[in-house]
Parts: sequence; structure tokens; C-alpha cells
Amino acid sequence: MDLTSAQLAGADLSGANLNEAKLGFANLSMANLEGASLGAAGLENAFLQGATLKSANVFGAKMNRASLVEVDGVGASVKAVELSFADMRKANFKSATFQGSFLGNADLEGALLTGADFRKTGLGEADLTDATLAKANLSGADLTNANLTNANLRGANLKSATLTGAQWKGATCPNGKKADPDCKRS
Repeated sequence: MDLTSAQLAGADLSGANLNEAKLGFANLSMANLEGASLGAAGLENAFLQGATLKSANVFGAKMNRASLVEVDGVGASVKAVELSFADMRKANFKSATFQGSFLGNADLEGALLTGADFRKTGLGEADLTDATLAKANLSGADLTNANLTNANLRGANLKSATLTGAQWKGATCPNGKKADPDCKRS
């Protein structure tokens, strides 16, 4: 299904089967995609600001450079998804699964990621300033040069995570203490 550059702002696509759909540059702002299936969909440069992706299945989608600002993705399955350079500021992905995804250079400033699963996820160069990662599973994640300034990682699992060059200023470590100078020993 080719929906490249489609204007779907505010559309009710809840439960829709959009597997393998071509949605590059599409406007899906404020769209309801709750429970939708977007497996292997092409969403490069798509605009999803304020959209609902609750419990959606986005497995294997390509979402590089997509705008997901203030998206509600609680409980979404975002496994093996390409999200490099994605704008995810203030998005809510509590309890979402990002396992095996690539979020290199993504902007997750102020994102709510409580209890999210980032096992073996690429977060190199990602901006996680002011993000809430409490109880998130970051085991085996690559956080090389990630910005974790003022991030809340209380109770997060950082086992086997790559933390080389990560910035920790003001971050709350998994043990609840402030980073001094980092959380590597927490």
C-alpha cells in the first residue's frame, strides 16, 4: 500500500493493518493508531506528532528521521525498528519494547520511558536529557556518547550496557544517587 506523503492527520486508524505500508513523509499527526499493525512499514520522515500508538505493533519498521513528538506509545512493540535521528521529544513510551532497535542520534529529550525494554538497543549519540528511564531495561544497550543529563535511571538495569563517553550531569543513577561523575559503578 503506497501512502507516501498522505495527509492522514487526525485519522482513526485504530487496529488498522498497515504492515509494509509506504508512509514516508506522511502526515499522521494526532492520528489514532492504537493497536495498529505497522510491521515493516516505511515511515521515514513521517510526521506523527501527538499521535496515539498505544499497544501498536511497529516491528521492523523504518522510521528514520520521523517526528514522534508527544506521541502516546504506551505498551507499543517497537522491536527491531530503525529510528535514527527521530524526534521523540516528550513522547510517552512507558512499558514499550524497543528491543534490538536502533535509535542512534534520536532526540528523546523529556521522554517518559519508565519500564521500557531497551535490551540490545542502539542508543549511541541519543539525547536523553531529562528523560525518565526509571525501571527501564537497558542491559546490553549501546549508550556510547549518549546525553543522559538530568535523566532519571532509578531502578534501571544497565548490566552489560556500553556507556563509553555518556554524559551523566545531574542524572539519577539506578541506585537512586546522583551521578558523580557517572553511574557506571551503580
